[in-house]
Amino acid sequence: MEVTTQLIEKSFRAYYRALCLYAWDVVKSEADAEDVVQGVFAEMLERCAEGKRQEVEDVKRYLAVSVRNAGRRWLRDRQGRETGVDVEELSAEEE
Repeated sequence: MEVTTQLIEKSFRAYYRALCLYAWDVVKSEADAEDVVQGVFAEMLERCAEGKRQEVEDVKRYLAVSVRNAGRRWLRDRQGRETGVDVEELSAEEE
């Protein structure tokens, strides 16, 4: 199924709350969970606006994986800010 702005809007309406709860399980903050989910949808809309449409087999699964990964990136970036260490510079052993 091709990801279009219509599909994104429909998916936002259908899955937003569930995705926020899923993101909360990762980031442990309601406001941050909402930011993570909104960021995922915003990135999808930006790709559509740039003409970089993509095909996904199961949009619900795609969104769940995207939110999980975005939440993990958010945590990693937050931990780096709190410790003052650039997480990108750490080797796999140091992480």
